[in-house]
Amino acid sequence: MLSMPLRQLQITHSKGIFMLQIIVPMAGAGSRFAVAGYTDPKPLIPVHGVPMIKVVIDNLTPDCPHRFIFICQADQVATYSLRERLNAWAPGCDIVELGGLTGGAACSVYAARHLLDCSQQVMIANSDQYVDVDINAYLRAMNESDAAGLIMTMKASDPKWSFVGFSAEGLITRVVEKEVISDEATVGIYNFRNAGQLISAIETMVMKDLRVNGEFYVAPAYNEIIGRGAKVIHYSIGAEGHGMYGLGIPADLNQFLSLPLSRQPREGRPDMQIISHRGYWLQKPERNLPEAFHRSFDLGFGTETDVRDVAGQLVISHDMPVGGELTLEELLAIMAGRNLPLAINIKADGMAQALAKTFARYGHTNWFAFDMAVPDMRSYFHANVITYTRLSEVEPSPAWIEKAAGVWLDGFEGEWFSSLVIGDLLSQGKQVCVVSPELHGRDHRGLWQQLLELDVHDGLTICTDIPADAATFFK
Repeated sequence: MLSMPLRQLQITHSKGIFMLQIIVPMAGAGSRFAVAGYTDPKPLIPVHGVPMIKVVIDNLTPDCPHRFIFICQADQVATYSLRERLNAWAPGCDIVELGGLTGGAACSVYAARHLLDCSQQVMIANSDQYVDVDINAYLRAMNESDAAGLIMTMKASDPKWSFVGFSAEGLITRVVEKEVISDEATVGIYNFRNAGQLISAIETMVMKDLRVNGEFYVAPAYNEIIGRGAKVIHYSIGAEGHGMYGLGIPADLNQFLSLPLSRQPREGRPDMQIISHRGYWLQKPERNLPEAFHRSFDLGFGTETDVRDVAGQLVISHDMPVGGELTLEELLAIMAGRNLPLAINIKADGMAQALAKTFARYGHTNWFAFDMAVPDMRSYFHANVITYTRLSEVEPSPAWIEKAAGVWLDGFEGEWFSSLVIGDLLSQGKQVCVVSPELHGRDHRGLWQQLLELDVHDGLTICTDIPADAATFFK
């Protein structure tokens, strides 16, 4: 089960500077979601349209230098393009592919041993929970002490959790699974001063065959370093449902989704939305084709696309249709209930009612229409469609600005607008979608830096040909 002793481990990522290594095991079966009718693997189940694992990544990403290491099932990596997705959401990450279930979470973590710098700190975190805590404050508790271990805890009394016992001085003396020995249970986030301690502790625990319910858990590994005289401390964040929120079973996920907190991005301010332009295409012939839309939606990006009506059917086509175009219904089927943002570029008059009915039939609510003829805008207002007006250097007076929910902000010849223009629109309660300059063949970096420096990103969207680059830049 454990094939490599600690003394044979090679330090493969030593950089001579502090680098927090964050291990996220996500190789479980997720069987309860499957029984409940979910078709996506658990890490990709949407949380308000965002894949669960991306929510976890954003929740855990610290300010300090760090590197994520994900433990995944090989078949899921291949089937769901997890390598591409995880690298987009956690740039520079490593991925360990398993060929099946292991002997428990500790064995899954051990599978990443060849990627660890044994002299650097390591954090292990569950892939199916959200913590309402400043992760930087949590990490400071380790850095400002001489402790060899740090455990995030919460108040609890249910024996389904792991619990910690304390000395009179408040240090952790032991960690046990499924037995209530105090009122502090582990949350599922564990830190070790260095990865060498963690690997050695797992090896010792396995040699002693210290299983719980037939599995090797991570938490009891602390007992091995405590037995050698190491100091382990805790950091309490509240309680289940009041600091720690489970996402790992359907009932817990549904409870979390009902809370306003579930919509709160990391760092306390809403992030700017990023949408692709005619799908996330890698070559121009892919624009507005299924593969571009699959790629965009699978990576968590909504998209802008063009809709026309042909013989009573709504189709996706920027230019005049020639036959065989993707239909709007097929596009929404690719979206498959993820409710990511869609910007619908209107290419023909008289489609408002048909669009509204189609989106309603598929239960997709996160969309808006724009670029229709000015007289036709009235039909969209009457159909209660979220409608954006246009503002550019050739359209300096946006039509129906009072009734429009948002503004499609474009620059055909250059970036004629300033941050003040964007700020003024946002202060009026308008949503703003900015067209990224590369759509017009210009360098995007100046405008991106301008947007990054805005004080407010709530209500702001960027439409870009390079959404993964944008996600990294604006993170």
